[in-house]
Amino acid sequence: MTSEGVQPAADGGQTCGIDVHLFISLLRKRDIRQARALLEGKAISGEFEIGFFRALGGAVSAVESGQAFSPVWKLLENPPDGEFLGRLERDIQEHLSKPFISERERGYFSAWLSLIRSVRSS
Repeated sequence: MTSEGVQPAADGGQTCGIDVHLFISLLRKRDIRQARALLEGKAISGEFEIGFFRALGGAVSAVESGQAFSPVWKLLENPPDGEFLGRLERDIQEHLSKPFISERERGYFSAWLSLIRSVRSS
């Protein structure tokens, strides 16, 4: 949990006012316009949310530009690579448990955790 009281939903769900399940669905359909629209206009009230929205914006950019080496593609595979996502989730949780992590960094990695959990729960 962050100092602002925000943590990723256990199933990815709704975090920072974003429906993560819908966001993943839009990326899977390669609906870049709607994915960006989902992120636009959200009130960002702190460092955690800046990091969170940068992670999601980066995922949209990776899909839009076809960045082959971005881990976002592992989220969009059908079926997803459960082993890879499990390792990534553990690595992120370990990183988030470190005592000296900025709120922006915590938000960034929490967004990734929400994306992974959304994919794994669907």
